[in-house]
Amino acid sequence: MAMRPAPSRTSGLLTIALLGMALPAAPAMARTASRASGALTLPAGSLPEGLRRIAADRGTEIISLEPGLSAIALPAQRLTGDGQAMLDRLLRGTGFRAVRIAADSFRVERHGSPGRVRRQPPAPPPAADIIVTASKFPVPLARYPGSVVQMIGANDAPPSTRGGSMDTVAARLPVLQRTELGEGRNKTFIRGIADSSFNGSTQSTASIYFGDALLGFGSPSPSLKLYDIANVEVLEGPQGTLYGSGSLGGVIHISPNAVDLDRVAASTALGASATVGGQPGWDLSGMVNVPLVASRVGLRVVGYHEHQGGYIDNPAAGRDNNSVNVSGGRLMMAADVAGLRLNLGLVYQATDGHDAPYARAQDGALQRRARIEEPYASDLLLGYLVLEKSWAGGLQLTSVTSLGNRSSFDSFDSTPRPTAPPLAYQIDRSSRLFAQEARLARRSDHGLSWVVGATYQSIRDGLTRSLGVPDAPAELDEVTNTTYAASAFGQATVALASRFDMTLGLRWTAARTDSEPSRNRSPLIRGVEARRTDPTVALAWRVAPRTLLYGRAQTGYRNGGMAVARGVGRVANFDSDSVVMGEVGVRRLRSGARGLSASAAVSYTDWSDIQADLLTRRGLPYTANIGNAHILAVEATADWVPLSGLTLGGMLLYTDSRLSGPLTAVSALPDRRLPDTPLWSGTIHADYGWGDSDRVRHRVGGLVRYVGRSTLGPGMLIDVEQGDYMVADIQGGVRFQRLDLSLSVENVLNTRANRFAFGNPISFANRDQAVPLRPLTLRAAIGFGW
Repeated sequence: MAMRPAPSRTSGLLTIALLGMALPAAPAMARTASRASGALTLPAGSLPEGLRRIAADRGTEIISLEPGLSAIALPAQRLTGDGQAMLDRLLRGTGFRAVRIAADSFRVERHGSPGRVRRQPPAPPPAADIIVTASKFPVPLARYPGSVVQMIGANDAPPSTRGGSMDTVAARLPVLQRTELGEGRNKTFIRGIADSSFNGSTQSTASIYFGDALLGFGSPSPSLKLYDIANVEVLEGPQGTLYGSGSLGGVIHISPNAVDLDRVAASTALGASATVGGQPGWDLSGMVNVPLVASRVGLRVVGYHEHQGGYIDNPAAGRDNNSVNVSGGRLMMAADVAGLRLNLGLVYQATDGHDAPYARAQDGALQRRARIEEPYASDLLLGYLVLEKSWAGGLQLTSVTSLGNRSSFDSFDSTPRPTAPPLAYQIDRSSRLFAQEARLARRSDHGLSWVVGATYQSIRDGLTRSLGVPDAPAELDEVTNTTYAASAFGQATVALASRFDMTLGLRWTAARTDSEPSRNRSPLIRGVEARRTDPTVALAWRVAPRTLLYGRAQTGYRNGGMAVARGVGRVANFDSDSVVMGEVGVRRLRSGARGLSASAAVSYTDWSDIQADLLTRRGLPYTANIGNAHILAVEATADWVPLSGLTLGGMLLYTDSRLSGPLTAVSALPDRRLPDTPLWSGTIHADYGWGDSDRVRHRVGGLVRYVGRSTLGPGMLIDVEQGDYMVADIQGGVRFQRLDLSLSVENVLNTRANRFAFGNPISFANRDQAVPLRPLTLRAAIGFGW
């Protein structure tokens, strides 16, 4: 995936108010297109230019707020008929359609994903065309009063490029931090809002969505593979007004490629990798898009499998024993029925880790001696139904229904001494979700934009622990929490003046968490209903056409619940926690395909009654409120295109967190900070492409990232150092029309470092665990698209 500091794919925020024949320039434009008997001959060019010529020729108004228009290149063609017929012919197969909103007015909107037409040679778009989609109603980045980062997905990535996952996204974006327990077991944090290095009963601090469906229910964060993905968008800072509980640090929004209702399309890729001192790996992926009823019903299917070779030895089990297999897929069906858009989707992924990815200092940098293997597995299943209805004037109704299930299994060696019989500590977890949201939104560039809605969620999260003989361990005490939450929310942006916008929002929530302790079949403990409001206030000042100053204040929270407490056979309540954040920033967007885009932001967050999952010295988990924190974050991004095809950029994040509470009192002053949050982190990247996009096009690029020093957490037991390393990756490739070849090298310098200082809770008190960086890995791949 390619990175740009402030998103987007090639976007044409076309707000074309082409009054055609009413404009003085229209006759001149009309004369440039030869007409005969009502026909219009268009030369080869971009989609926006074709729309302008139709507007001028037919005297119609054509408007659009859709991203991606300027990325579509059209062949020379001859159009006949009225304005509707011409637009239908022009847009066929592009993934867009024309909707009549008045007698002589049309709106161009997304209808699928771009298809048979050829893309123009890649060139960064004018940044003013970038759209922030995760804000519930689309907002141009030039007007969005907050920090947001977007990564380009499969639409712009070469076919042979591996999809990656949320873990690889976090590796490329300094504003994201994560734990490193292994594929499918990691937690993701945004801009230093990190609660704990361990998985337990607490809700994630970052909400993760797949389209409009909640993906990140339960903990840890789902490490979904990003095949056939349009983009990944990160809204930084609490998003309690629009997203409710669990968005303390922000929201990660994954947008899949839409079903194309007009054409058959497919792609496939096969890759093979080799790791220095480790096992080989391979990956296979494919996508098929089929219209079932032309322009009415379509189906899109995605499937993939990855085998990641191991590189850590476990003498009792074998060499390079920590291999991982990930299999998954998606099925999406879309239909247009009487102006109503229906999207039905199913997402599935299964992860199977053969052994844990950590080493022990006394055994060697890439080795761990254990009596038994420590396998882990996880499964994710999410189904959703989205109904959308649009009207003239930009009014849109959206209904989202989703059902989900997640389960995981972890096993750890708990043998007390080399001569004792093998013992295993095992954790089973299961989470279930039902969610419903309905919202009504209207977008306007110059007037009032607003969204109002209501949501209901029911999330059941249960965790079972056992300890004993691997095949028949004895069950330990645990708790199952079921949270019910109902919310109503609204947010509006109004233009105070030609260059000033104000955004106001409010969410009201009523929530209750019922708990069911497992000890002695204890009865259900009905929780106390909690009510809260989460406001948003933001101001934006466009000091120049491409420069925005903004200020923002927002809140967020997480529900409380019941969890295992310290000691044997005890459970206890943990309270809700909440954040209040203030942020000021500046954003400058380049005005053309070349030039500099840059942004900078300073935020201050007050976090109260922090929920955290912790470990006792025996390695048993418990959950508690550990105190308060103040987080100062400073970030900066830059994206420079000095010449066609060349992009240079970087991102820098500074976080200074101050944690107070009894747990931190025994830590050294520099370590009285939140876990897994380095003081400094950053990336720099360069990408260059050249050649003819219709025949042969070459590309090469590289990324260098630095991850500063951090600790597992506060307190004498877990203030173990990790991080403080630099890694470089390079990649290149060549594309021959539909055939694409790529070659990439990860960890080019074969850097040795500890990226995470935890692997096994039972033996963690020895403080000698480390998750090493994967050694230098070479991957070669071939891909086809048609």
